[in-house]
Amino acid sequence: MKSGVSPTVLILVSLITALSTLIAAGIAGWIAARNTKKSLEHAAAMAQLDRVADKAAQHRTSRRQTYVSFMTVGVETYRAYNDIHLAWRRGKLDASEYERLSEVGIQCGRRLIDARGAVQVEGPEGMADKAETLTELLRNLSRVTAEVYRPLAKEGNGGAKDEQLSIVEEAGRAASNSLGAFVKSARETLDEL
Repeated sequence: MKSGVSPTVLILVSLITALSTLIAAGIAGWIAARNTKKSLEHAAAMAQLDRVADKAAQHRTSRRQTYVSFMTVGVETYRAYNDIHLAWRRGKLDASEYERLSEVGIQCGRRLIDARGAVQVEGPEGMADKAETLTELLRNLSRVTAEVYRPLAKEGNGGAKDEQLSIVEEAGRAASNSLGAFVKSARETLDEL
């Protein structure tokens, strides 16, 4: 049976059909490769954003822990010296009690210096400055507490002059205000991260 179509036309139509199929497969493969590449690039960008967010969260947590440690030791140091004042007010400050409470203050002061160093490492500079200020004010509180209460403890809880007590109380207020300023700045710094 003759179809009336020459074999050359049939071969040509077969070649065109085969070529069209190959072109369509190539285009489909190219589109799939392009979409896969875009998906992989998007996934990589999202993973990078996740890593940045995780790093920021870790940094914030690290700073928070450092600030909390410093504040805790600052409060302990303040309380140690305030306990000397309170013991004197209650009439229970003798030489041995003074030495015991003073030793607690000294130990707290040493830990405070270590904690201050951690704040200086964590930063920023403004927080390191506030930590330095608080440390110096607590050192001053330690010094004036010793100047006023050591002789009183040796004298058997004798009378203190009002001006002596006001010096200690002013040093305590300055340290307390500095601690409050540190807390406020710590919150602001952490909120910025």
